[in-house]
Amino acid sequence: MNNILHFVSYIAIPTKKKFSTNLSGYGYLVHDIATNLAKNSEVSISVMTQSSITNEFNYKGVKILKRTWSDILLNLNVYHLLNALSVILKRKIPIKKLPNIILYFISMGYCKKVIQEGKFELIHIHGISYYTIPLIELCEKHNFKYMVTLHGLNSFYKDPNAKISWNEKKYIKHFYENNIPVTVISEGVRKKIMEFLYLKNATNFKVINAGYEKSQSEDFIDIRKKYSIPNDCKIMLCIGGISDRKNQKQALASFDKIDHKIKEKLYILFLGYDTTGGEFESKISHKNLIYCGFIPKSRIGSYYQQSDFNLIISKHEGFGLSSIEGFNSGLPLLTYADLEVVDDIFDKNAVLLINDRSDEALAKGIVKIYRKKWDKDTIIKHSQKFTINKMTEHYIEHYKQLKDD
Repeated sequence: MNNILHFVSYIAIPTKKKFSTNLSGYGYLVHDIATNLAKNSEVSISVMTQSSITNEFNYKGVKILKRTWSDILLNLNVYHLLNALSVILKRKIPIKKLPNIILYFISMGYCKKVIQEGKFELIHIHGISYYTIPLIELCEKHNFKYMVTLHGLNSFYKDPNAKISWNEKKYIKHFYENNIPVTVISEGVRKKIMEFLYLKNATNFKVINAGYEKSQSEDFIDIRKKYSIPNDCKIMLCIGGISDRKNQKQALASFDKIDHKIKEKLYILFLGYDTTGGEFESKISHKNLIYCGFIPKSRIGSYYQQSDFNLIISKHEGFGLSSIEGFNSGLPLLTYADLEVVDDIFDKNAVLLINDRSDEALAKGIVKIYRKKWDKDTIIKHSQKFTINKMTEHYIEHYKQLKDD
């Protein structure tokens, strides 16, 4: 299979190319998947997004397909408009989301034209959401061959802040019943899907771990100087958008329970957009707990290189790119044993697990990782299991298998 269309919600591309940049982990991961697949001569990669109005251009071997308002309106099909209105009424979509939902559905006339004219052998769809559901249904209706990659699960957890109005589980069940190929980014995610389907195994659900690629344009910054951290103190990173799911606030509570001597010699830096409206930062009560805000990808390497430990305490985590990014710089990881990604990334020489989610248990875990002797070279060697090249090889192999099916 050599002519493949990646359909995504958004992708991190420099704005100088007249294409929107989204700085989330998802946007960067999709960027890395597409651009590294494009390096392989066996496949031709094109990308279309639901989020951007853009002219066609080539970016690192990836053809970013044109999608303009005239393209959408000239190929408008009343059926897709009626479908959008039906979804809006059935799902009680909030008013502020109505324009986007309508746009996603009415774009399908143009998507159909692109797929037919491009003669794509496979449509690779990233995620289940209102961004992608219209295309999933289009592929079903017109018998376009497609696969889906799930970068996480949205509706399998109790999250009061995540109001999921689409029926994710319905589509997962449909994929199983109709043998639609699905890749997921961790064994834990696959395990949850199998439990939901009451299955021990399903051959159309396959794990392809995320891969890490070190930034080529490192913008070095001395973080000890920037945050006034003494040379005899150690640094722990907690990376990810500040949110209830990422659970950074528990680190604040647990830090208070750490022995005073260690507390004075350990700094925890929190990196990521604050989605709490400043509430998180207002709860920081110790000088060694520092909220750094969002850090550009070009500078994130400086933080990994100069730190000692990595912390992931999310309530659930499909994969967590910061885990393997930390390994690449030799950082041991402290995390909870029940996270989905643990089966994929665990190595006793690189990961310390906490079996209890209490504040006291987290405090003990922080002390234990601080006191334990870690071998940086061993951790870096472990990181080689999660390179971007390995991820790309697995996708190429998967495409070949689909071609033979």
